[in-house]
Amino acid sequence: MTKVVDRVSDLERMMKDLVYVQRQPEIKLASFIEEMQEFKQEMAEYKEFTEKNIRELNQKWGELANRLGTIGEDLILPCFVQRMENFWA
Repeated sequence: MTKVVDRVSDLERMMKDLVYVQRQPEIKLASFIEEMQEFKQEMAEYKEFTEKNIRELNQKWGELANRLGTIGEDLILPCFVQRMENFWA
């Protein structure tokens, strides 16, 4: 009878080991899925951040282009008008 009890105990231990081994891929997959969701969230935040920065940079470039576009009007035109008045006077 003790031999049967020992064998049953061995069988129970093997079944526990089998269950443990079979559950490992599920546990690893769940961990991987969670990790991928976190990564996806981080990438979404990074995309939003870069899009915002690109919009800001485009706006600054536009403002700079507008300022450079008026440089002739602001600096050259006043002197040109004065020179022309002196020339024709």
